Amino acid sequence: MAVEGFMEYSAEDREKYNRRRWWLGLTWGDLLDRASDIYPDKIGLVDGTGSFTFRQLREKVDRLAVSLIHLGIKERQWVLLQFPNWHEYVVSFLPVRR
Repeated sequence: MAVEGFMEYSAEDREKYNRRRWWLGLTWGDLLDRASDIYPDKIGLVDGTGSFTFRQLREKVDRLAVSLIHLGIKERQWVLLQFPNWHEYVVSFLPVRR
């Protein structure tokens, strides 16, 4: 689905990227779910404030997603966040799912 203000990839590029398996049809949230299922206690992220296992990251992402829903944020609505390059930025990016 197109997002206003963003140009879609051409049909030729989409076909090429899918054929070469550069696009796997997975979101960052999908990848986190897989990693936390397989490696829940392995370190998944390190920043200046500490380190976090994949399980801890998934819990933080899920808590944020539920909180956004409780605030009334609906699918495809825009939310502006401003964070430094700390784990909070990664956590806020990951609830995006299909």
